[in-house]
Amino acid sequence: CAVHSELGAGIGYTTVETKVNFTRAIDPEGGPVRCEGRVLSRGRTIATADAFLRDASGRLLAHGTSTLILLYPR
Repeated sequence: CAVHSELGAGIGYTTVETKVNFTRAIDPEGGPVRCEGRVLSRGRTIATADAFLRDASGRLLAHGTSTLILLYPR
């Protein structure tokens, strides 16, 4: 979603690679969780992003990275 938010109209993308590490179980009684994503790099054809999922206390639940290929209209 972080990369998607930076793309102009008509530009698509698809995943080249995604890696996720689950560091802690999500407790159904633990309250809301928050995910923060950011674009690490965006070139003309490849973009990379990462994200962190945290519980209401700020403890890390999961983190991951993704590499995407950008698809321009012809």
